[in-house]
Order: sequence, then C-alpha cells, then structure tokens
Amino acid sequence: MHLKHRRRLLTLLALSLFAVLLASPPAAAQRFDELRGSGVVGERYDGYAVVRDKAAGPRVLALVVKVNYVRQAAFARRAAERDLPIDEVARAHARRNMLLWAPPGTWYLAEDGRWIRKKDGHWTGPGPQR
Repeated sequence: MHLKHRRRLLTLLALSLFAVLLASPPAAAQRFDELRGSGVVGERYDGYAVVRDKAAGPRVLALVVKVNYVRQAAFARRAAERDLPIDEVARAHARRNMLLWAPPGTWYLAEDGRWIRKKDGHWTGPGPQR
C-alpha cells in the first residue's frame, strides 16, 4: 500500500473513531482518567498516550486514538502560534501537564524506556512495562 493511501486510511480510521467517541465527551474523559489511574493506559514522554495493557479491548484503543488525535491537533495549533516544532510543544505538554495533572496510578514512559508510576501525587521509578 502506498504511503499516501496508508495515511488517508489512518486518517479516516482516526476520524471515524473520533466521531463515535464524541457522543459523550465527559464520560470519555472520566473513562480515560480511570484507564490511566489503573495503568491500562500510560503517558509517553512525547506527549501522547499509549495502551500499556495488551489485553485492553478495541474500545480502549479507540479512546487512546481519539485522545492522541485531539492532542496532536492542539499541539499543532500551539506550535503554529509560537512558531515552534510540534514535537517540542508535545514534550513540554508531557513534562508540565501530564506530570502535574495525571491521576494517581498513572504510568509515564520516560525517553530512556523506563516506566515511572505516580503514587500519592509523587512519581516513583522505574516501573515494569506490562
């Protein structure tokens, strides 16, 4: 499959998943925090979420795709406003917002590959990868 077709297919898939999950944003946000707090979903150093539990179903994957799609759009907007590379904005988001606002129990994937878990408002390291 050509790269252009693959990108188009992935974009359509992401938009479809986004549309399905848009039906209840507050519930999706609450569910996302529950998934992060339980360790099913983690946060990466690059500003994006990742499914940690390989047994998580398609709904969890769809939610993570939606969250990352929304984040990417926000990062692109901020990057354009500040004339910065998107990855720089995304990494700043990861360092500042996710580390401060992630619920207890959230796992964070550091750039060196270590998983660090947030407990009682503090980050402990290194944690096992599921």
